[in-house]
Amino acid sequence: MYENRLPVEGKVAARNKGGFDVNIGGLRAFCPLSQIALGKIENPDAYIGQSFEFRVTELSDDGRRIVVSRAVLLKEQAAARAEEIRKVIVPGAELTGTVKTLTPFGAFIDLGGVDGLLHVSEMSRRRISDPKEVVSVGQQVRVKVIKVENDGKRISLSMKDQEPDPWADIADRYPVGAQFGGTIVRSTDFGLFVELEPGVDGLVHYSQLPFGVKQGDPSIAIGTKVTGWIREVDPSKKRLSLSLREVATTDPWENVSDRYPIGKVVEVTVDHGGAPGIFAQLEPGLTGLIPNSEITVAPGADPSKAFQPGEKLVVRVMSVDPQRKRMSLSHEAAKAALERDEFTKFAEERAETTPEGESAMALAFRRAMEKKK
Repeated sequence: MYENRLPVEGKVAARNKGGFDVNIGGLRAFCPLSQIALGKIENPDAYIGQSFEFRVTELSDDGRRIVVSRAVLLKEQAAARAEEIRKVIVPGAELTGTVKTLTPFGAFIDLGGVDGLLHVSEMSRRRISDPKEVVSVGQQVRVKVIKVENDGKRISLSMKDQEPDPWADIADRYPVGAQFGGTIVRSTDFGLFVELEPGVDGLVHYSQLPFGVKQGDPSIAIGTKVTGWIREVDPSKKRLSLSLREVATTDPWENVSDRYPIGKVVEVTVDHGGAPGIFAQLEPGLTGLIPNSEITVAPGADPSKAFQPGEKLVVRVMSVDPQRKRMSLSHEAAKAALERDEFTKFAEERAETTPEGESAMALAFRRAMEKKK
């Protein structure tokens, strides 16, 4: 029994100094208090009268001194269970566990002798600031294994799949051009994240702030409720691009070729600059591109940075593609067109009053060139 380290059954008979008297087949054995169970012993008297399996850890004085431990057996049994549990702890597995401890960043879940981390970001699709909002110590939870690392010693868990995925039909509920209302929940170097509903955040790039509002403005502080419209939807990447600019009440690309025929000169508002040039707004929801080659700047200057967001420009419509929702504009062509119109008008006005030795055409050309400088 002792040599083979086989478990023996015994009955806890009484408390004594430092532990318990255990009756094993008529023999008196001693079980230290710390060896009656795993963890802290809250109520030692609760074990009196109960029968358990023990492991003999010491046998001396010709069998007159017997020391036993239940904790040793419990540890071995827990290790065996944990080994079996590890075989099923693979990414995608759904398991039931018990909340063991809470931390500011999440909860450790006992999966049956193996602990996994349920990070606060994986507790719910809605925004959670404190794990106590969702779970409590001792609570049984259903979790999904999302990652196993370091030879199974680091296990990441999630509870999100227990809730409907709000991104499943996101394009139907938030189509491009639709209005939205939400709350600013986070700011970054490139924009603001707005929560439209629990689990759905969209990005407002700083270039899409209302004209005159810049990064750090009190009107866009965290917690502020805002309204705007949907610019882009990407369900596969779970991304929403938003704008706080004036909301388009109808599809601005409908009949766009009639409103903005090729060759028309219009005034636009600079939205933002990028590698291909300057994006400018013609009306709410309708943006066109002024390619770098079509922007008038001083030699050596970067065309995409020549004008600031909110600045007004006069451009000429060069091409319109309603299907792809693209429009090409030209600052150069607009200036040339305006100069030609001014040239013609001036020439007509001065046709009969030109200085001697200089034709009306030459005078108009000289004046136009002077203004161009």
